[in-house]
Amino acid sequence: MEALITPSIDWAAAALAQPGQRESGDRHLVLSPPDGGLVAVVDGLGHSAAMSIARFSFAAAMLMWLGVGNVEGRLLHAPLGGAPPPLRYREAA
Repeated sequence: MEALITPSIDWAAAALAQPGQRESGDRHLVLSPPDGGLVAVVDGLGHSAAMSIARFSFAAAMLMWLGVGNVEGRLLHAPLGGAPPPLRYREAA
């Protein structure tokens, strides 16, 4: 019997309230069906009026991404048989 391997994604999210604010308006959505994924982020309070959405398909080896406002996208691929490289963060100016 042949084993079926379902691709998966690892993800994390962080939000930080603006100085003087009690809550961050940043929100995210991550869906991880077996064939790919959908990731969306939005600045809900309008401090920078930005949003991004990405849809990817493992079967088609394709990524579609749309960003509006001051946004940046990064695609990281883990090496076969190993863990992904560590992420390095820098604080926004």
